[in-house]
Amino acid sequence: MLPLTISMRERSRRSAIVLRLSNTPVALLEALAMGKEEYVRREGVAGNPNTPVVLLEILAKEQSKWVRRRVAGNHNTPLSFLELLAKDKEE
Repeated sequence: MLPLTISMRERSRRSAIVLRLSNTPVALLEALAMGKEEYVRREGVAGNPNTPVVLLEILAKEQSKWVRRRVAGNHNTPLSFLELLAKDKEE
């Protein structure tokens, strides 16, 4: 059983672990892709093999370079997005 109070960081980490599953429902990925927690967007959504191309496109334009890097590593990211990400000035 989970403790009643867990930190936001721990909650984010646990959410991202669950979201890495390839059978994550697309509706859940859509909702979390627009969320505030960068860690969840990066690890749980951008890196998820079930994330649809439309969400990868949004995340490829994300302010966080870490989210953009995770999009680049997703096997479903189209070549056109990879070309855009390759031009990214931020290392």
